[in-house]
Amino acid sequence: MNSTKDITILGAGSWGTALALVLGDNGHRVRLWGHNAQHMDSIRSDKRNQKYLPEIELPDSIEPTSDLSWAISGVEHIVIAVPTKAIREVLQKVLPLLNRDVIVTHVSKGIEPDTHLRISEIIEEELITPF
Repeated sequence: MNSTKDITILGAGSWGTALALVLGDNGHRVRLWGHNAQHMDSIRSDKRNQKYLPEIELPDSIEPTSDLSWAISGVEHIVIAVPTKAIREVLQKVLPLLNRDVIVTHVSKGIEPDTHLRISEIIEEELITPF
């Protein structure tokens, strides 16, 4: 049984990059998505996230991208690691691209500034209720 998974991390900050490193070190293929194309191009060419974790070289198992459609296409797991204030916006972009069989996990903390909803409640509103 092959335990290697295709996993996408949404959020290329220090937390998302660190999680991508751990998952890559554990033998998974990781797509690291960030909204800023220039930042993601820099990560891809430098093999480092110079903005957040400049001292750590990223392994080939991590594929940086700013293409959200490609990032979530065909993956088994999506890990949401974007700042709480951006989660709803990102999920609204993800929904039309989402494969219903994918596992979605969030690793962000806090509540949404305007609604005071927990992350799990935002996910329910944006990804579960529409189905």
